[in-house]
Amino acid sequence: MVLKKKKFKNSPTNFYTFFLCMLIKKGKKNNALKILNFFLYSLYRIYSKPIFMLLNKLFLCLNTFVETKIIRKRKRKYVVPFLINLKRRLFLITHWILFVIKKEKYKTFSERLIKEVSLLLKGVSSASFNLKKINNSKALQNRSNMHYRW
Repeated sequence: MVLKKKKFKNSPTNFYTFFLCMLIKKGKKNNALKILNFFLYSLYRIYSKPIFMLLNKLFLCLNTFVETKIIRKRKRKYVVPFLINLKRRLFLITHWILFVIKKEKYKTFSERLIKEVSLLLKGVSSASFNLKKINNSKALQNRSNMHYRW
């Protein structure tokens, strides 16, 4: 019996491809690829560490295991914390970074991306890290509502 090799697909479990998929607008993959490669090369020049190490550190800085959702029950709204899987964590990390970058309106997109991620890698408080703190604090405040998940 011959085992078939699995072909690599653009799976969201790969942080690089997931970030690339989030940057694609109107099907223009080349533009997103240029932005992402320029961003990663600039980080490599600043920190002189391998790119996978930088992406791993970025993932660990913004990684969270809980997300809060609003659930309606008997004409009331409850904020309920949910455990999330790896794909959802990757989405939240990239969403928080891109949300902060799109709010700022100075310089180019890649320069804003470099600034935000370099703040995260240095360990300095940044806007996307504050979004993570808000998410975790909401989960802690509403942990008594966990029984509404079912």
